[in-house]
Amino acid sequence: MPVTNLTPEGDYAYCYFIPDWCATMRWQCAGDADNQTLMANIMTQNIGGYYNDFTHVQVWEGKTNTSGQNTDALQATCNNLGYSFERTNNDYFDPMDSRVIIAVLFSMSDEPPNPPFTEDEANQIKSYIENGGILFFMCEATSLFNDEGLEELFGWLGMLMQYGGGATPEWSDGYTSNITWHTLTENVETYHYFTCGEWITQDPHVLTLIATEFDEKVVLMYPLSLE
Repeated sequence: MPVTNLTPEGDYAYCYFIPDWCATMRWQCAGDADNQTLMANIMTQNIGGYYNDFTHVQVWEGKTNTSGQNTDALQATCNNLGYSFERTNNDYFDPMDSRVIIAVLFSMSDEPPNPPFTEDEANQIKSYIENGGILFFMCEATSLFNDEGLEELFGWLGMLMQYGGGATPEWSDGYTSNITWHTLTENVETYHYFTCGEWITQDPHVLTLIATEFDEKVVLMYPLSLE
């Protein structure tokens, strides 16, 4: 299991990289394993900061065309936690009063982010995380994902992160118990991924919370430098 024992130096805060829509949003995948338990564990962290005082979850689809996709599982989880839930299509990153933002980066038509990310937007994202916001980045299978512009975004954020293509096998269901012990994975014994993409990184401080049975990274916990 690719687990790091290194602790980042200086000021940092974590954000999260997740693999696919179905594993996060839909009962089809997220309801027959412990996916929603993992999401609830991450979303309910008490990490301090301005945004951590709110109880609103935003699924931000402003750079994509995913409006027709179902979110029933995640909405139910938010309801059970007493959190409000909203899907937004702002062109520009806008935290509003969101405790959690899930930034959807893939497109059903394999188009690059539209409009493109800007450096000012990256600074806003960094400020959100620095002030207690819980941010997820979501990818997808290769045919639904265009990584154009993301290398620049992650560069502005100071992240050694890339999209690694589809997981193996890319177009079939997969269940894994390849799970790192962590407070965030408490009561998470199995994870169901579906048509998912894989994130890859050379940063030695990244913690892989969930990997496939083939040791491909699925859910990552990334320490973002705030310096």
